[in-house]
Amino acid sequence: MLPRGWRTTSLASVAAITLGQSPPGSSYNETGEGVPFFQGKTEFGALYAEVRKYTRSPTKYASQGDILVSVRAPVGPTNLAPVDCAIGRGLAAVRAGDGVDQRYLLWALRAAEQDLAEHGAGSTFPAITGRQLQAHQVRIAPTMAEQRRIVDIVEDHITRLEVGTDGLVRAQRQLAAMWQ
Repeated sequence: MLPRGWRTTSLASVAAITLGQSPPGSSYNETGEGVPFFQGKTEFGALYAEVRKYTRSPTKYASQGDILVSVRAPVGPTNLAPVDCAIGRGLAAVRAGDGVDQRYLLWALRAAEQDLAEHGAGSTFPAITGRQLQAHQVRIAPTMAEQRRIVDIVEDHITRLEVGTDGLVRAQRQLAAMWQ
């Protein structure tokens, strides 16, 4: 049961969705010619995709800050576009519409990653269709203020977890050094 004022709705009703399309392989390069190009999850970082490739013949675009959703092999992971870029067919770009905070939508999609993944099908590798992504159900808090409050809480917890993880890594290194 959802809290009072919340709603569950399709992703397409609260966001603009652009499905990726791969430009000709001959247009790819790693020398910075053209526009940054993302193909899929392999370029994802913790929060932002990492620019590794470019294309001189972009066909589908994402804007800086758009949510990049992996729609094939694997289905579900998300990242943010660090710059205006081209996207290949392994990705979709999602931009929150009026009344929905972009970061809130990112965390809502991250929370639903497994749900998206379960819809993946295919004989070679799992993928979801544009219709499946558009129909994906998201829970929306009633106001932008409430959405931003939730984002602040989530991101505060994540920051604390990252600090704790960094401390554990340092402690493991120190322990390894002591054993030597």
